[in-house]
Amino acid sequence: MNLYCSDFAILLRGVGAQVLGFLSEYDIHVDMMPSSARYRSIAVYESNDQTLRDSVIARGNIIETRPLLCTYARHTDGENTFFASLAGHEAPHLIIKSGSDFQLIMLTAEPALTAKVLIRLIREITLRTCESEGGIFAHAAAVASQDKGLLIIGESGAGKTTLSGELSRNASYELIANDRALLTKSGENVSASRWPIYVRVSADQIRHWGLNVQISQLRRYKAAENSGDSRIDNWPANKKIELTPLEYAQFLGAKRRQTTPICALLLPKLRLDASFSIKEESPLSRSSLTDTIRTPIDIEFPVDWLSIRGDDFDSKAQIRDTLTSALLSLPTFSLTACPLKLRQHLGTISVFIEKGLSKRSRQNKEITI
Repeated sequence: MNLYCSDFAILLRGVGAQVLGFLSEYDIHVDMMPSSARYRSIAVYESNDQTLRDSVIARGNIIETRPLLCTYARHTDGENTFFASLAGHEAPHLIIKSGSDFQLIMLTAEPALTAKVLIRLIREITLRTCESEGGIFAHAAAVASQDKGLLIIGESGAGKTTLSGELSRNASYELIANDRALLTKSGENVSASRWPIYVRVSADQIRHWGLNVQISQLRRYKAAENSGDSRIDNWPANKKIELTPLEYAQFLGAKRRQTTPICALLLPKLRLDASFSIKEESPLSRSSLTDTIRTPIDIEFPVDWLSIRGDDFDSKAQIRDTLTSALLSLPTFSLTACPLKLRQHLGTISVFIEKGLSKRSRQNKEITI
């Protein structure tokens, strides 16, 4: 089966309908693969024989894929590298990497568990392939209206999720990414693509939006994470729940898109005591993007544990610098607002940004002439 993720293809073999159903929750969909597509392949198997996994654990070195969360025993034998699951995984499994091809051997027959491991593997392959080609991993949200995309950047708590949610829920924008985006250079443009990861939304935001979220029915719901209380009305304001991208879009009633060219940067600072203001800023400095650009190291996804980036990763620094320079040259708008009153200002925000983009377009035409 042929599966798309970001701007390249992943060829899947041995994946059943139930597992594909789980994958679709993360915007990973099956499609026909064009003959020109670049791809990596993943073959999925089920087995009750733990002999090979036990051998890798006995001979391998321990690696962390995420700090204090997931660990593997890694062992290389000739052209094959083996990864045997240890702590932090819901189900025992073995990953075998041979060049650009992968095998995933699940020691369980539970489709939900197979899907969780497969999503993590696809997520890692997608991210590191993007980085290996000069792309950037960004801590940012992205939305699009027609052919005009906005990259919403800021530190944690600045309001990226709230703003992107309001724009896609109430201002006819399509949702690209909520918290992490893959940035690539496409001709003269910078494009932002979504990445298959869950969405974390606060209980207070869900209540403000009036979303009918039944906690116990969520795909990622775990009773231990909320002290057994499935009534969101009783949750503290800042407590967050995890939604799959599909659940999040369905609750918002938002349309989604895979990728968009970025036309402007939007810098939110949402605070309960803030008055509304929006203005165009001078171009950003590189230091202003430090918290947003997470390549080469993201604190939550720090390790290229599959070694996909390759030995020439450092040589792609010039491509990344060019991409960053293109970002810095885009029109930049800062927004201050109270998140509870943001909805009433969405029309003003859209008109202000549109005027700013039109002004920039006229200036560019004058320079060209």
